[in-house]
Amino acid sequence: MSWTTARLDRVLPELMREYGVDMWILSMREYAEDPVFWSIAAPTTFAARRRSIYVFNDRGPGAGLERIALGGTDQGGNFTPYRSSRPAPTGEAAALWGDAQWRLLYEIVDDRDPENIVVNIDEHHAFSDGLHSGEREALERALGKYADRIQ
Repeated sequence: MSWTTARLDRVLPELMREYGVDMWILSMREYAEDPVFWSIAAPTTFAARRRSIYVFNDRGPGAGLERIALGGTDQGGNFTPYRSSRPAPTGEAAALWGDAQWRLLYEIVDDRDPENIVVNIDEHHAFSDGLHSGEREALERALGKYADRIQ
C-alpha cells in the first residue's frame, strides 16, 4: 500500500468525520492545480488534466470514502475515474471534459445528497486555499440548488 493510499484510506475519512464533512470537492484546471492535488496525485502525474474534479464522499463509518475522478485519472488506483460516453478516436472511452464534467458532478451530488460540501477556500492557510475564483463560480453554477451547501 502506498503512502497516498494509506492517507486516503485511513486519515482522510477520520478527518472528514471529525469535522462533519459529508463531501469534499477539489476542482482545478491544468497548470493551476490546487495545492492538495500533489498530495493525492500519483508520482508519475505531471499536471491536472484540462479540468480535473475529485470528489470525496463519506459513505459512513465502516464504508469508507467514495473517491471519484471526473476528468482526471485514477491516480495510481486511488480514484474511480468516470469517462465520457463518447468514444475517443482510438475506440476507447474518452476522457470526460467540458460541460459533461459539470453535468455529471451535479448528478453525483444529487444522487448522494450531502448535507454539506467543502471546498478549498481559506484566507489563512495557503495549502487550504486552492480553489481559484473562476473555478468556484463554475462549480457553484454547476451545483445549482446544492451550491448553498458549500461551506
